[in-house]
Amino acid sequence: MERHAFGKLGKVSCLTLGGGGIGQVWGPTSREEAVATGLEDVDRGIDFLAVAPGYGRGEAELVVGEAHRPDEFRAFFAYHDALMEKPAG
Repeated sequence: MERHAFGKLGKVSCLTLGGGGIGQVWGPTSREEAVATGLEDVDRGIDFLAVAPGYGRGEAELVVGEAHRPDEFRAFFAYHDALMEKPAG
């Protein structure tokens, strides 16, 4: 995985796992599929995760917590303060 400098944090993966998909913002996703996605990002070297409390009303953060144990993995997180809801219709 290619890595880039990210300020004082050092180098992070050039790809980011966004929380919208694992938080069911863009459509239904099972917890099992979302956790599997979180585990796959580790296997592929992705260590920069973008989640927010509004992504599935906290679902994205719960998935990250289930997929990434602090004693097993070091990840960088970007938190957003936006409330993301599925579009009506």
